[in-house]
Amino acid sequence: MSESKEVSPPFESATARYPVAPRGRTLLLLFVGALGIVYGDIGTSPLYALRVCFSGQHAVPVEPQNILGVLSLIFWTLVLVVGLKYHAWILRLDNRGEGGILALLGILGPESRGAGMGRRTMLLLGVLGVALFYGDGIMTPAISVLSAVEGLELVAPVTERVVVPISVALVAAVFVHQRRGTARISRAFGPLMFLWFATIAVLGAVGIAKRPEVLAAVDPRHAVRFLARNSLEGFFALGFVFLVATGGEALYADMGRFGKRPMRAGWFALVFPALFLNYFGQGALLLGDPTAARNPFYLLAPSWAMAPLLVLATVAALIAARHATGRSVVVCSEHAHSSVEKDARMLGMELRKAPVDHELRMRSDIALDDAAEAQHRRRRTRAGRPRRASAAYSATASSSPCTSTGRGDRAKATTS
Repeated sequence: MSESKEVSPPFESATARYPVAPRGRTLLLLFVGALGIVYGDIGTSPLYALRVCFSGQHAVPVEPQNILGVLSLIFWTLVLVVGLKYHAWILRLDNRGEGGILALLGILGPESRGAGMGRRTMLLLGVLGVALFYGDGIMTPAISVLSAVEGLELVAPVTERVVVPISVALVAAVFVHQRRGTARISRAFGPLMFLWFATIAVLGAVGIAKRPEVLAAVDPRHAVRFLARNSLEGFFALGFVFLVATGGEALYADMGRFGKRPMRAGWFALVFPALFLNYFGQGALLLGDPTAARNPFYLLAPSWAMAPLLVLATVAALIAARHATGRSVVVCSEHAHSSVEKDARMLGMELRKAPVDHELRMRSDIALDDAAEAQHRRRRTRAGRPRRASAAYSATASSSPCTSTGRGDRAKATTS
């Protein structure tokens, strides 16, 4: 009796074929790691998102109905775009456990992409998505770091002229330390991002307690009335509001590194409540003091906590900037993986992928980062003292019996 051979589709979902549900210590490890890598961009958006809506060239007037309208837009953007779109839908479109724009494009096989104009359109959309991805990686570090350092103007007004040079130096330092890898960041800076989210949640809760009527912005009718009342200014404000979702694409790009369950647990248990409380706390501050629109995030904190909050915000912005600049490496590796699978399909082959062990993958990444750092230190040591190394090598070579033996002598010794 012949055995039936099971034939799997080319791109079967890893969650269906390899159900991986981390629990306990593994879930906690991945949860903290995701805070340091995945939620850095979106976690630092309170530094600038609400402020640009009420200050600048296309700012709307700081009035109660506008404040409630902008907060309503922010709330429903977080719920619909980040919560529903990414966590409930996009994370289900994995390519054997991996995510990203090119992994999404790889789900569509050659037969699904069609031919001619349809295929060219799909490839153009994929290239456009990667270009937007790179553009976000260029802009986000500058915006986050500059917004964090601008808190110096409130702590010491005389430092206004050095805000930009300090921001440039910090961003340059982020690029210099790019080689250290993402695993090292998740291990070292995950607890710091946990402290960041806890801090902004407490600040927002205190602000809401002072003006609880700000919670009325949860009603979506405030958003509709805001857009109807402000027309063109409301349209520009809607573009500013979308900054609250900056970094949402990192959820899909880093799905293969942490998995769906740790990222969803991080969003619903910590990140979303902290963002909700902080945005509405800033809105409550504006309801009581419209002049606080110049920097509602820092002015939400008491005067004695301004300096520690500045340090914590700068560290969080640097973590977000480091990950934003490192995501291009993920896109490049996605491209290489997609090219290998494309060549395999052309040869009629099928690639099979082992179950994704996220804890083992994180540990291996940390080990690789440590090995690369050790190799870099050895190279710097050898480059710093070349004469001593060559002298040691000469002494070893002169004392070795093998170095004084010619090729013929070694051949005679071998035959004897």
